[in-house]
Amino acid sequence: MCLESCILTGPLQSWTQVPLFNLENKPLSRTDEKIIFSDYNGVLEPKILEGNENLSEEQSKELEHSLRAICENPKNHVWIISRKPIFEIGPKWGGIKNLNIIGESGGTYWDPVTSKVRLFEHADWGLETMKKKIAEFPMALPHKEAYFLEEGLATYAISYPKETDMTKYVTELRKFLEKDFSFIDIEDRPAGLVVNMIPKSLKKELFVMKKLEEVPNANFGMVIGDSKPDEGMFALMNKHQMLSVRVNSFEMETQAKHILDSVAEVHALLKRIEESDKAIIP
Repeated sequence: MCLESCILTGPLQSWTQVPLFNLENKPLSRTDEKIIFSDYNGVLEPKILEGNENLSEEQSKELEHSLRAICENPKNHVWIISRKPIFEIGPKWGGIKNLNIIGESGGTYWDPVTSKVRLFEHADWGLETMKKKIAEFPMALPHKEAYFLEEGLATYAISYPKETDMTKYVTELRKFLEKDFSFIDIEDRPAGLVVNMIPKSLKKELFVMKKLEEVPNANFGMVIGDSKPDEGMFALMNKHQMLSVRVNSFEMETQAKHILDSVAEVHALLKRIEESDKAIIP
């Protein structure tokens, strides 16, 4: 598997090599600076590969060796989009030069200097607002422990006993949050209840989401929470910012060119927004 000129996206079972395109939608030559995007789903961690028939531990080590070799080239910048909590993989892989590990929603990254998860400057999207709002929720929390994960937009994770029926709690929590948040996503995961949201005050982010939906021939949306098995992901670079975009339910083999064309359109949109924020955003 050649990592040097491909985007890796989707679940491991269906990873496909796709030529990288630069912002002008031209194929990158071998001498160009390369940005390699990888959807982290256990490639660098053999123990995560249990049950995956398509990638053996030996193949995983081979892939890791290739990745390290690519990272040694100063022209290469490798981005790993982490499905696993970034604070779990950061300590092990965050020290590799030119290897950047970011949270799935593009909001967080691993800082090897401080050995901590850091928020991108643009991504501190109402985390404090959300913490305060959750604290105001009048319904008793059916759990012993609640904790925040600064991993993405604004995420609140609730740990609770497995036998607890969370249906009523989730319904009431959603009603409570709808007054102040434009996007609310509540997922019941094995680790607990995870709540992701975007405050209504974030006009730019909401405007970008709306515009992404208008991109012809593609189904884009900002990544909120985990990607489902049939979804791929691209991270779009906008100068020093990163905006993660999810492409829903596509087959890379048949739609790769089509998706890349749409990604180029989104790049152009983000550039226009950056150049004239006030003129474009209502």
